Amino acid sequence: MSHNLLKQGITTIKAGNKERGKQLLLQVLESDRDNELAWLWLSVCLDEPHLKQRCFEEVLRINPDNEKAKDALRRLVAKEKVKKSPKKISHAKKPKRKSSRQVSPTTKECPKCAETIKAKATVCQYCGYDFKKARTKRIRSVLVAVCAIALCGCCMFASGSFTDVTTSMSQTPRSTFLTRTPRPTFEYEPDEWDAYTYCQEFVERNLNAPSTAEFPPQHEVSVIDEGGVWTVIGYVDAQNAFGAMVR
Repeated sequence: MSHNLLKQGITTIKAGNKERGKQLLLQVLESDRDNELAWLWLSVCLDEPHLKQRCFEEVLRINPDNEKAKDALRRLVAKEKVKKSPKKISHAKKPKRKSSRQVSPTTKECPKCAETIKAKATVCQYCGYDFKKARTKRIRSVLVAVCAIALCGCCMFASGSFTDVTTSMSQTPRSTFLTRTPRPTFEYEPDEWDAYTYCQEFVERNLNAPSTAEFPPQHEVSVIDEGGVWTVIGYVDAQNAFGAMVR
């Protein structure tokens, strides 16, 4: 019973219904408090940092060698420390920088730390923000959106049906989607789990029937960090405009 609830909860979360998935996982944990996988997936459904931390701690209580929980907990704690630490900015200098920003056409404001720097500067002297890299990422983001829209348009007009996602790749032809999404702004270094999750959310937003989406498990997906851009290669089964389940 618990196994079926766990499987249903994970599938529901992957389909985008985190609230329903959370309720199913809580039912699993009521009968099996030491279900490592249930605690790990429950963390995906929660937004509050202290509740996420509790989930990771429970996973490590059950399995101290769970590397995914270790990494997630370490990043979460580091992120909270950054939020709580005060910014070391000299208040005496603020009025002067604000004044120069208002009257001088030779300066600009850094979009990351809000400090005033020279208009020709390509790197912020205060926080190291790279304007050239940021511009490149914005261009990539536009290209990603165009490719994703074109991909979804092709899926809507596709016909026929496909076998279950558990069928062997050698037995069932499977077309893959290639989604390139710019690395989001993190206060910690994201990993392949973050890229996989963001990719799912991105694809769901462009599907005709996102509630029917069925994504493969992470071990069937290729996730590549290309230094500023994550490449996620996998597939999704979902209904097209005609109600047919296509991949």
